[in-house]
Amino acid sequence: MRSNSDRLINTRTNQLISNLFDDSGTVASATIVNKQKPLEKKQHKLNAVPAYVRTARIERVACPLHIIELTRNLKKIDVSETLRVIVGNHAVESELLSACHTLGHKTKTIERSGNIELFVTRKN
Repeated sequence: MRSNSDRLINTRTNQLISNLFDDSGTVASATIVNKQKPLEKKQHKLNAVPAYVRTARIERVACPLHIIELTRNLKKIDVSETLRVIVGNHAVESELLSACHTLGHKTKTIERSGNIELFVTRKN
């Protein structure tokens, strides 16, 4: 025995299928719109390098030295300025992102020419 929800689903599916066909029984034509340019512009904005005032290089995870190096460099810049951190690998990136999130700083990650760069904007 079929439930009411099954009947409703089957009825709605049949309506959708019948809407696809015109009176002659052939499938109605559809126009495909290519919206590639706005995506390229959006991707370009995502990959844009923000203005930064200082650069730090943190190559490896060495608890707690990589976090201490990050906070030391953040203390050397003013509030709302950006620090550029060149990280060694994805493990360092995830550790630093987690630390920045915990400390309340804004972050942006850009991977270009094989290097991972982390841009940290100091909050307080």
